Amino acid sequence: MAKKIKDYINIIDIGSSKITILVALREPLRVITIKQINLSQLQYISLNSPSQLGKMIATLMDEIEKEIPNFKFKDAYVCINSFNIETSLQGITKNLTLTKPISQEDLDNLTQTLTSQKYINKKIIHSFALRYILDNQKYSMNPIGSYACYLTMQTLFITLPQEEYKTIENMIQNCHINLNKIICSPYASSLSFSDNIKQSEKALIIEIGSHFTNLVFFSKGILIGIEIFNKGIAQIIQKLIYRFHISEKDALQLIKDNSCIKPNDAHLRSINLRQIQPNGQTIEKSYNLDEILSIISEYLSSYFADINDFLEKKNFKTNLQHVIITGGGANIRNIDYLAESYLKSECKIGRPMSIQGFENPGPESASLIGALLYAQHHKLVDIAPPEQGFYEQLKNWIKEKL
Repeated sequence: MAKKIKDYINIIDIGSSKITILVALREPLRVITIKQINLSQLQYISLNSPSQLGKMIATLMDEIEKEIPNFKFKDAYVCINSFNIETSLQGITKNLTLTKPISQEDLDNLTQTLTSQKYINKKIIHSFALRYILDNQKYSMNPIGSYACYLTMQTLFITLPQEEYKTIENMIQNCHINLNKIICSPYASSLSFSDNIKQSEKALIIEIGSHFTNLVFFSKGILIGIEIFNKGIAQIIQKLIYRFHISEKDALQLIKDNSCIKPNDAHLRSINLRQIQPNGQTIEKSYNLDEILSIISEYLSSYFADINDFLEKKNFKTNLQHVIITGGGANIRNIDYLAESYLKSECKIGRPMSIQGFENPGPESASLIGALLYAQHHKLVDIAPPEQGFYEQLKNWIKEKL
């Protein structure tokens, strides 16, 4: 009997301050290894230096190939977060013959016409048929087999600039592997939380990273938009380093341990920190904890006030049922309670599902887990009919496979 060839899924997750490569077996889905390069939270991984980024990816690939017997990278999915990611809702109408039922070819022609007319300088990385309108009547089901004089298809596109897409493609090819697909990181993160999304009239995912915050909007379980803010936890780390002359590591720990806490006991009114001297040496120094809390609280309050204002301008707060906070910033202590005080909606920390070989992942791994689920279920993702969106189908698939 011939030996069965192992089918691997390789994910390269390029965050704003870390690069992660995950290798998993496709069937049954099992994570084999995860390797990471963590940069300073204050550094930003930029596609403006693709050769340097490519070298870091190649370094991780070499480590993995040495670790897994008889394994060689052939291809990879690349999960990317970029300030240039855009979403756009487009609609197009086609005249039909009333005596002829709507076919898959009709839908394909509409999509092709849409993509050819729009986005000349952009690359579509995801597209979703959100709804159909037959003779001016909304039609939530797949219209194949129905009859109408006019068919309108409304489609959501997620795009990257062509130049940025080509940079990623060339960078991966220079690592001597094929690019399977570029996955939008905010969208990938949402795939870990399909249950809450599907059950909500409106749902919002807030993914807090080092330099970016991604807002992912859902209505009745369907993705309807993504907004990316140039604001994350790096800014508050910088404030603490500048004010108290402490290390980045200590600043990050302060944020995680002390955010949103108002100490009541006298012995908690001060805290000892290692202050970095001009000569590079450190000395222990006592600081007023209230001052530290004030700086952290002021930043986070402003942060959620800005998000709240944005949601009100988009009129998205009405009937907003679920807010999921994920990403590395979700590890900040009590951040869900602070978010609730501003957004006036139930806020929960989003922890992605466990997968064999990667149990109990933290919220910082949401995009990595989501990208893996996407890759495992790739053929289904962008062709899900509106009557049963991708999140419902993914949920059913997970129950079958995991």
